[in-house]
Amino acid sequence: MTVVFNERAALGKTLSALLEQRTLWRSEYVARDKVLGSEIKEILNRIRELDELHGSPIVMHEEETEAEQIATEVSTTGQFVDQSQKIRRQHQRHDYSRISQEIEGILEESSPVAMPDLYKELQQRLRVDWPNPYITIHRALEHSERIHVQKIGRKLMFSLQVVSIQRS
Repeated sequence: MTVVFNERAALGKTLSALLEQRTLWRSEYVARDKVLGSEIKEILNRIRELDELHGSPIVMHEEETEAEQIATEVSTTGQFVDQSQKIRRQHQRHDYSRISQEIEGILEESSPVAMPDLYKELQQRLRVDWPNPYITIHRALEHSERIHVQKIGRKLMFSLQVVSIQRS
């Protein structure tokens, strides 16, 4: 059996070699950065100790202030945290039936209410901050049949539906 060596196979091997090299360099960079971060922390801690012993801080040079900024970027685990990385919020569980009851209470006091005003009032009453209030409020609306949503222009307006009793 003869194996045909074509350009696609060569590119595949080159790609795998480049990916391996990339992961190797990345792990070396992270290891070096951890070491440098811990050294910077040690030096800054020693500087603070000396400042406390002598009672007056020595005027820092520009390089030392940069080092202090870098040290603040070193997280508690010792890894360097890039400014562009965002910390993901933990998932929150919501009591949608309670939220819908609060919405009904707000709408009984004053109706109709715009979305931003409704959210502000819910923040005050429930002492919460939702990443996406639109989704949370609409999920809470599924638990109530009394709340009516109407779009007026570009605003969502919330009000209570008038339940008519039919007499026979």
